[in-house]
Amino acid sequence: MALTKVQADGVNLADDFAFTGTVSGAGQMVLLQTITASADTEIDFTSLFTSTYKNYELHGTNVHVSSDGAHIGMRFFVGGSIKSDSHYRYTRIRLYSGSTSSVSDMVVGAVEQTDTDFAMVGGESVGNATGENTNFKITIFDPLGTDNYKMMKAETSYIDLSPDSGQIHASGHYKNGTAALTGVRIFPNTGNIASGELKLYGVI
Repeated sequence: MALTKVQADGVNLADDFAFTGTVSGAGQMVLLQTITASADTEIDFTSLFTSTYKNYELHGTNVHVSSDGAHIGMRFFVGGSIKSDSHYRYTRIRLYSGSTSSVSDMVVGAVEQTDTDFAMVGGESVGNATGENTNFKITIFDPLGTDNYKMMKAETSYIDLSPDSGQIHASGHYKNGTAALTGVRIFPNTGNIASGELKLYGVI
């Protein structure tokens, strides 16, 4: 098939387009489910991992907690059952605006070897006063693979109970076997998720 070149200013990207065949390099995401939180102690995304997508992203936007100073963590489902055993391993770097004395006071690292969840990946000591909230993006890599420990990466921006601004960069894996994942759970360590929007995307 002959190659047709189109000038960049000759395509209106606001228009609708229909494609046939395989479109590669787009890096697009497909929305699979939206959950609007309302006093939920747990938010589950289950039975959404398929062979259509290799990786997934979970976005939390304007998430509010009921308990002042709550942390938001994540667990995996395997075979339809939630995993709360001590096989979660992860590293986490937190930057926050609560100190003006030195950079070392503003950057805090943590390594977990026997945790029962990916603790604080969605926010640490999140405030519940007016305006305080957390926002996060969590990537789940190849959840259906059967030759890999299941890994995640998180990027989080939040306001704590001080209220200071915080940022978390985290990565980790679940090491009790290489079975495929069947879902993920987001939850606070105390109280509930009062409000917010959570979306799971498949990444092409």
